[in-house]
Amino acid sequence: MNLEGTNSRKCDCQFRLHGYFEKNTNFWWLTMLSGIHNHELEPKLGNHLLAGRIKEEEKKRVVDMKMSLAFQRNILTGLKEKNKENGTKIKQVYNARTKWRKSIRDDKTMMQYLIEKLEEHKYVYFTRKNDE
Repeated sequence: MNLEGTNSRKCDCQFRLHGYFEKNTNFWWLTMLSGIHNHELEPKLGNHLLAGRIKEEEKKRVVDMKMSLAFQRNILTGLKEKNKENGTKIKQVYNARTKWRKSIRDDKTMMQYLIEKLEEHKYVYFTRKNDE
C-alpha cells in the first residue's frame, strides 16, 4: 500500500543474497538466490546510504575537528581530502556532530545540561517554572 505523497527507496529489485554462518569453521558463506536486477546500476555510489555512512575513524576526526571549532564544510572537505572515494554528505557530518553532542549530555535535556554546567563552574543563575 503506497499512500499518496509518500515514497520509498525500495524498487522491488529481485536481486537476493542469503548469508550463512558456519560455526565449525567460523566462516560466512553467501548464496545468490536471484541475480536479476529490475533497475540500472548506479555508476557511482555517491547517493547510496551505505557508501555515505561515516566510519568510526571518520567520526573521531569529525569530533576532533569540531572540538577545534572547525566549520562543518571544512570538516567535510577534510574527510574528502583524506579519502578521495568518500561518499559522505554534509548531512552525515551534521548527524555525527549531533550524536556526539547527545553522548556528552547523556539522557539530560539541553536545559538540564546547561544548569549542570552552570553549577559545575559556580555561576549564579535563576530558573522559574510555569506549572500550566
